Order: sequence, then structure tokens, then C-alpha cells
Amino acid sequence: MWVISFMTCLCQYSYTVRTK
Repeated sequence: MWVISFMTCLCQYSYTVRTK
């Protein structure tokens, strides 16, 4: 399922931006 992959990527991106 690409949806889960997309959500995971988005979550990871948001987490990285928030940590920075």
C-alpha cells in the first residue's frame, strides 16, 4: 500500500523539520 509509505514518509519529514 503506497498510502502507508506516504504517511510514514510524511511523518518522518515532519519529525525531522520539527527537530531541526
